[in-house]
Amino acid sequence: MKLPKKLQIGPLRYRVLHNKRTDILLNNADHLGETWVSKSEIRLSTALTGDALAETLIHEICHAINDVSGVMDWLGGEQEERLVRSISPYWLMVLRDNPKLVEAITR
Repeated sequence: MKLPKKLQIGPLRYRVLHNKRTDILLNNADHLGETWVSKSEIRLSTALTGDALAETLIHEICHAINDVSGVMDWLGGEQEERLVRSISPYWLMVLRDNPKLVEAITR
């Protein structure tokens, strides 16, 4: 899977990092992915491939959206994580099961 180098999420442009340096940072935090809002970075482990990589990318995009949209202001960290964990696999399914969706809504 070829990942985009950058993603526009609301007013911010996030860098998508998926390399050995990112692995070191993630191992220190014991995560396979994380969103650093203050640095506008989405970090993904190189151990992730295929479906796991795709779902983790969407998971981290959801975190970025929640932060930019203000959801984090009213939903605590643990609740927000549960929300993202429950919804991100379904976003992946919707996008995969409806390949013409992105084309239709971005015209």
